Amino acid sequence: MGDYRVVFLPDNKEIKVPEGTTLLKSAQSLHIEIHSICGGKGTCRKCHVQVASEGFLKKGVRSSSDNLSPLTSIEKEHFSEEEIKESYRLACQVKVHGDVVIHIPESSRLHQHIILESGRKRDIKINPSINNYYIELTAPSLQDQRDDLRRLTDKLQEAYQLGGLTADYQLLKDLPVLSRNADWKMTAVVCADKQIRGIHPGEKRHSYGVAVDLGTTTIVAYLCELDSGDILSVKSSLNPQIKYGEDVISRINYCSQNNEGTLHLHESVIKVLNELLEELCAEAGIKLKEIYEMVLAGNTVMHHLFLNINPNYIGRSPFVPTVKKSLNIRALDLGLQINPGANIYLPPVLSGYIGADVIAVLLAEEPYLKEEMHLIIDMGTNAEVVLGNKDQLLTTSSPTGPAFEGANIKYGMRAAKGVINKLRLNPQTLEPELTIMGSDENILPQGIAGSGIIDAVAELRKAGFIDQSGRFNKKKESDRLVKDSNGHFQYVLAWAEETLIDKDIVIHQQDIRAVQLAKAAVYVGAQMLMKELGIDRADKIILAGAFGNFIDRENALVLGLFPDCPLEDISSVGNASGDGAKLALLNREKKQEADSISANIKHLEKSTETTFKDNFLRALAIPHADEPFPTIEHLLPENNK
Repeated sequence: MGDYRVVFLPDNKEIKVPEGTTLLKSAQSLHIEIHSICGGKGTCRKCHVQVASEGFLKKGVRSSSDNLSPLTSIEKEHFSEEEIKESYRLACQVKVHGDVVIHIPESSRLHQHIILESGRKRDIKINPSINNYYIELTAPSLQDQRDDLRRLTDKLQEAYQLGGLTADYQLLKDLPVLSRNADWKMTAVVCADKQIRGIHPGEKRHSYGVAVDLGTTTIVAYLCELDSGDILSVKSSLNPQIKYGEDVISRINYCSQNNEGTLHLHESVIKVLNELLEELCAEAGIKLKEIYEMVLAGNTVMHHLFLNINPNYIGRSPFVPTVKKSLNIRALDLGLQINPGANIYLPPVLSGYIGADVIAVLLAEEPYLKEEMHLIIDMGTNAEVVLGNKDQLLTTSSPTGPAFEGANIKYGMRAAKGVINKLRLNPQTLEPELTIMGSDENILPQGIAGSGIIDAVAELRKAGFIDQSGRFNKKKESDRLVKDSNGHFQYVLAWAEETLIDKDIVIHQQDIRAVQLAKAAVYVGAQMLMKELGIDRADKIILAGAFGNFIDRENALVLGLFPDCPLEDISSVGNASGDGAKLALLNREKKQEADSISANIKHLEKSTETTFKDNFLRALAIPHADEPFPTIEHLLPENNK
């Protein structure tokens, strides 16, 4: 008998438990709340978890189903053969007999992760690729023996000047029976005024499409009425590929190490997309087959995995993707359960690490139409940085690591109820004032989100608890500045009795180092682009994405996350990638703009920058070793003596 390590994803939490402890009890000991209405008796069957793939390595723990108790009769009765093959278990039924990594699906959680679904209000010109055309045909006769398709295309040419139309194969299968059952009065669904994708009996006035932001961590889907631009429903989910790895590099590694790795990752995302599509249609009261277009934006690795294309070579120098140009693919070919002839449009990708999600952000923000110099930063485990205006656009990628999403931070978490997402140190008392997600429900804190981590490091710097190098000031007097068991300093944000986890929630010296590494990567990326254009500062800084939406602008400058800029010229735009996907769905001209951006933007590789290492080391300082930050210099303690 001994203790074994259990790691729970995507929470990135670990616990050592005695042999024979159930997974449910292990999760509860970490205050990870899993549905278990029956109290662990196996009768409610709500506590679904999934064992990470054999050999999956996390925190030094190599996952193995052999380290768990065998399937119980309850589990064999409850799960399908496919679910058993995919290593689903009931947490209350499984006992630990060795080290293991466990993924907890969103559906099993009491308090689900908070996913940013909204962007900002935008004016959209409605001009979709999918249009409905009502026609009334004459029936065939001995005098008029045109084939059914010719009869259809001739009428569309006559009534709507749509020449040279082709037809989708799925349409041809339906055409003979449906046209006669409809007494030759029907609505043709035409894509880009080039191809007939479907027909409906009678007059069909509304057409529908879905825009998808396929992120490494989260997926957001928007159901839109194409003729009005109205958003009928929005649904989101964690990306199920997390169980194969939290970032794109680990997913590339999984594909390279497993013969069917690419297929596994592809099928997992198609499955969750089909589930989201069902939820969207159920809420809007429409049928899946009424959806005739999907626009999907994601980074290059997500793009390839969605297409079931092996991403291995993206992870190897010279980091070249399989395809860069925009694509139009039938839903049937990808296993998406909307209309089989529906068009799936993917914007172009720019490089191995600058994907279609960046193109979507640019479609939403339109820096290529403006005079002002825009610096756009889409934050995540990989930060994409774009600089430019109507004259020129430059871009680069900055690998920040997962620190801003809570990983590699002692008490870091993704956004969820009970997470500290904002904080201030009272300038008089130096006591922390915390904002907790879901605090209206009197939830105690259990960890700290990325935006809270930014605040914490910046506030400690402003208060003089840490110096420019990021080291704790040992001479600072405060009950909250304490040492851990190894004698390292840490600052207590919340005492154990004030938390859900019955432990002090602290910012540790190693946490500060992780934040410095991440913020320096973003800064030098922006600095490199500014140097290339020969400018000292941007006119506007735009923060895109979920993380950027919650960042405090002032504290981001104190940290030195990006070059100095007046606060009024820094803005957060929410899920701009999702907004860009919606724009391309509702206005076909945006697809042409996407191709134009791809053809004209210049991508810079930091690895070719000879001064990168030196610039990076200088950017580790808070806010910077020598670059000026006039906007926030009055907040730094050395300027207030």
